[in-house]
Order: sequence, then structure tokens, then C-alpha cells
Amino acid sequence: MKKRLIKGAKKLGASGFLLSESYLKSYGFFLKNGIVYVYPRVSSADSDKFFTLPARYK
Repeated sequence: MKKRLIKGAKKLGASGFLLSESYLKSYGFFLKNGIVYVYPRVSSADSDKFFTLPARYK
């Protein structure tokens, strides 16, 4: 799962500290219709950007 979080955040422009272990734990997320929506907040201007991951639960 950690690799998926890093890959998704990199696509949104995250680098350096934003990919550190402590920052990964603070990602906002929610589950809707079997999809996890992750909001890594790569910068304050990009707080509405997100990526999705498949979920086991609905």
C-alpha cells in the first residue's frame, strides 16, 4: 500500500519531505463505492487534488 501511496503522490507533484514516512500517515482519505479517494495535499494550492485506489470493502 505504501508504494501505491508514493506513486499516486508523485503523479500529483510530491517530492522530498512530502513522501516521507511521517507525512504518508497524514494523508486524508475516504471510501466510497469500493474506491479509496486519497488527498495527499502536495501543496496548499493543490489541496483539492486526489488519486484513487481500489478497495476491498464497499
